[in-house]
Amino acid sequence: AGEPIFRTVFWFSAASLVISAVAEAFLSRASMKDLFTDPMLFAVGICTMGAQLAQTLGWGRGRPLLCACLQFSAILFAVFFGWLFFDEKLESFATVGIVIIICGVDDQHVRTLVRMLFYIKNDAEQNDRHSNPCD
Repeated sequence: AGEPIFRTVFWFSAASLVISAVAEAFLSRASMKDLFTDPMLFAVGICTMGAQLAQTLGWGRGRPLLCACLQFSAILFAVFFGWLFFDEKLESFATVGIVIIICGVDDQHVRTLVRMLFYIKNDAEQNDRHSNPCD
């Protein structure tokens, strides 16, 4: 509540780095020097931090229900990029999940549009009532 976005993401990233480093020290055969100097891993970390900043900003300033629906779009991008770059095949179970995600996001957009139209209609009716002296 009221916590700055950059501070939230910084502490989340710092805690993730420490937990990941400890896990890698015990579970991996690669040296820490190799892990921290890998440019691909660095790029993944920067992209993850950017995504976390965007997500935290969206949850803080946006509509929570719309953010929840759009958060699942990462699954759609992961499936698409897996197909595009790694020649992954789409299974029927994944297809059902994608359809559910698209329907949920579409439903949220339809509800938002209906609410906007309802408010515009109500505002117009209230203006008509106040402008008519015979009522």
